[in-house]
Amino acid sequence: MQKMKRSLTLNVSNHLRKTDIMFTKREQQCFEHISRNETISQITTNLYITERTLHFYLNNIIKKLQLFNKQIREITHES
Repeated sequence: MQKMKRSLTLNVSNHLRKTDIMFTKREQQCFEHISRNETISQITTNLYITERTLHFYLNNIIKKLQLFNKQIREITHES
């Protein structure tokens, strides 16, 4: 079974580059729930996952976003 990944394309203002962050389907779902300011309890209940699993997905999201931030710094220092 192949994991479905969704791409979140973020545009960097004043630059012509785009950066894709690939989230798994579950990471995307967690991200959406977090962005709606749902509590951990609400998210785990809605997605039928444990709190430990939610933290796993959130840590993956954070790592991917930190990588994106690093790429942004590199792009802005090129100019």
